[in-house]
Amino acid sequence: MYLHIGSDVVVREKETIAIIGRRGDADKSKINRAFLQKKDAAGQLINISSNNEKSFILTEDDKVFVSPISPHTLKKRSKNPDFREG
Repeated sequence: MYLHIGSDVVVREKETIAIIGRRGDADKSKINRAFLQKKDAAGQLINISSNNEKSFILTEDDKVFVSPISPHTLKKRSKNPDFREG
């Protein structure tokens, strides 16, 4: 199955490693910021959010998508039972 993550972009659910919320502790973490900077420098950060960043989607092919859709909404769209809130 595919998961629509915004802006006419879809990713395969089985290739999705994690969906991480953009707000809260994720923004404050130095490790997260360094990780995103490294992905951006490597050309693996794909921002489809139009400056409305709500979540990050990590995929098996080492890409990170910045999505305008909240993790909660992405979870509801998903048919994958492994995507849990928490």
